[in-house]
Amino acid sequence: MRFLKAAVITASITTQLFASTESIEFDSPSSPFSLPVKLHATEHFLFSNTTDFVDPTLPRTSLLMNEGRVRAEYEQFSFGIHFSNRFTPDGNPLPNRPFVLEKKALTFENKNWTLVLGDSHQELGRGIALSLFRDDVFGLANTVEGASARFTSSSGAIEVGGFAGRLRSLQAPVALIPWQNPLEDREVWMASASGKARVAEDSYVGGHYLLTLARPLQSTQFDKRWHTTGGSVSSEGILPDVDVYAESNLLSSQNAVDGSNLRPQGYGTFASVTYSPLPWKFQVDGKDYRGYYFDFQRPPALEEDIVQSLNNQDMSIGRLTVSRNGIASSFSVGQDRVAKAPMRHFVLRGVANGPARTVWVARAGYRWLVGDNSISHANLSVKIPTFTGQTLELGYRKLLSNLNLSFFPTTDDRNYFDVSYSFSDHWSMNFGYEYLPTNSDENGQHYFNGGTRVAFSSDLQARAFIGKTSGGPQCSGGICRTVPPYTGGMLDVSYVF
Repeated sequence: MRFLKAAVITASITTQLFASTESIEFDSPSSPFSLPVKLHATEHFLFSNTTDFVDPTLPRTSLLMNEGRVRAEYEQFSFGIHFSNRFTPDGNPLPNRPFVLEKKALTFENKNWTLVLGDSHQELGRGIALSLFRDDVFGLANTVEGASARFTSSSGAIEVGGFAGRLRSLQAPVALIPWQNPLEDREVWMASASGKARVAEDSYVGGHYLLTLARPLQSTQFDKRWHTTGGSVSSEGILPDVDVYAESNLLSSQNAVDGSNLRPQGYGTFASVTYSPLPWKFQVDGKDYRGYYFDFQRPPALEEDIVQSLNNQDMSIGRLTVSRNGIASSFSVGQDRVAKAPMRHFVLRGVANGPARTVWVARAGYRWLVGDNSISHANLSVKIPTFTGQTLELGYRKLLSNLNLSFFPTTDDRNYFDVSYSFSDHWSMNFGYEYLPTNSDENGQHYFNGGTRVAFSSDLQARAFIGKTSGGPQCSGGICRTVPPYTGGMLDVSYVF
């Protein structure tokens, strides 16, 4: 077989070890009986040596984690697997997993049909009713293990689909601080049907239904049941420069044994209207989630990523965004029914060219739950050309939180300073300093780190990192969590051949 496409290898060691090979494609030898086959492979290693995040006084532990993804393609068919394993050299065998087949899927796809046997990520509407997605940062990859089918007419006027099967989460996620497994102590099955039809040019109406059943792992009888019914309308250009989208869902939570309601009916609604008379853009978004308690969703949050927005069950928000020529402002107003307080959030952001060919990026905002907490956030960065082919970049970020205002007020003050210098397209260095004046002396107030990136050639590149970070809020893909402080180093090398 002859080698067709390059592979990528990435490695990082010390606190993290990461190796990756991607997109290896093969063809069988030229002959009347040979058929082209493409093979894509990814290998990922992670080695961690850290103190216990809950109790730092415990001895440090080491853990080697590995995952691989292999996908073979032949004409309209593809077959892929995702496997993982983990090992600890510290003598405690409990974390060891010699081999876990995390995902597997056989797919057929042509112009009209997409058929999958095995694991598949699924989403209904804008993720209010269901969102089974992958996020490598948090070690998430929720899928339905079963069968799914989707048909789209040749004209695109009709689209129908459905799926059924058991939910699967990663058993041995390769992540430094993985998200808690949502299926740790239960088994969940789902079945869904959905469709949409074109009613006018670029205008569609759709609907979906989702049945969810759950039972404890030690039981053979389902004890919980959810019915979700939803509909949507969308139109691009319903009026000159105007696009609209609206969706609403009804959630029923029941005891699967006697049919009684576990919770009152839940409601989840989202709508968006965009008016774009160039160079202006006006957008109005709104959400209304009432008693929508369902674990497998990622609905629109209408919040800046820098803010932890964990309440997607009982909250209503309206947001107006106005932008023109790289400058945008937004104002949100709503009601958080979990905190039982009104919410307000103002954000101003912009990108501009300054004197001496500098480029400035800025964002500032203030969010408050009346009588409960407030968060001020801002960041400013500037890229300054220096010598030929070289640039200096300076950055500052601020996050000031006033919490528990109605009970025991506390302040969390976080300041981040970043300096990076690019000597050429092949070499750059960066330094970071975090100052947390509200931290206790025991936890530390000063965090330093540094790194470099070197491109030895177009095929061989390396990155290095060493130092401390303070942890705190981290967001990825629209979901946020609080991560603990991190200390260590990293070497990341990539090679293409």
